[in-house]
Amino acid sequence: MLTLWLSLDRGPDDQPDLIVMANDYYTFYESSQVSIKRYTDETKANGGFVTLKYKSADVLFDGNSGIPTTHAYFVNTNYLELVVHQDADLTVMDDMRPINQDGSVTPILWMGNLTLSNRKLQGVMIA
Repeated sequence: MLTLWLSLDRGPDDQPDLIVMANDYYTFYESSQVSIKRYTDETKANGGFVTLKYKSADVLFDGNSGIPTTHAYFVNTNYLELVVHQDADLTVMDDMRPINQDGSVTPILWMGNLTLSNRKLQGVMIA
């Protein structure tokens, strides 16, 4: 983890702030932190959503979302942006009434992309 962290660190305001780990890595990391567990804040721990820290980054488990088992992603969210289409930003359309139902449907349009502007400062650790 340290080798990857050092290659992505560009000073105190430009470093990974989120580490997302799959099953294997999160198990290893949490086991290594048993005696020095740190929660980011009390509300996350009370809600059952435990977040560990590695340096200044939150470390999260997200192994059931499709992340390969032996992967950990180091993300610098300063370079992520959600870009939304100006004409489809939760635009409410006219009601539509099917001919074979008593209900109506109101379509809501949204179009956007999650974009990344600096891939060099994102990292993946693979076992």
